Amino acid sequence: MEKVQDYSLSEIVATYRQRAELPSYILVVDWFEQAFRALAAMHATGRIHQSIGLEMIIVGADDEVRIDEQSTRSDFTRGWTPAGASGDSGCAAPEQLSGRAVDRRADLYCLGAAFYELLTLHHPSPSPEPPSSINRTVPKGFDVLLHFIPWRRRRR
Repeated sequence: MEKVQDYSLSEIVATYRQRAELPSYILVVDWFEQAFRALAAMHATGRIHQSIGLEMIIVGADDEVRIDEQSTRSDFTRGWTPAGASGDSGCAAPEQLSGRAVDRRADLYCLGAAFYELLTLHHPSPSPEPPSSINRTVPKGFDVLLHFIPWRRRRR
């Protein structure tokens, strides 16, 4: 029996970039939902991943998504240094970059950034373009959700 190949999202993004093609919003949302549920299950057991990125999100047979847990921590209270901070997609939450203690929100921040990159094939910047302006399969209503993602820094 032939073994089905698993692919990381970084490999999938590279393939889309090579083809100069954007992924379908429907597919990305399905993968995101599965990754979010896997991350929520990890958090429910008291662990944080601390390096979510495209390389750590794996798509397997039948589009089943899992998170590679090789670098999870069981401690939400200790600080985390930037030296080990980012996943392969260059994501690190602001508190990670400053060396402050992290919690589940840092993982959620990086998960959101990874899926922004999958949808658009661009790293999110402090003021990212709305996904619907880059990927025409993304409904404009989805852009409102990303407005609340923490990488959009608010001026005081």
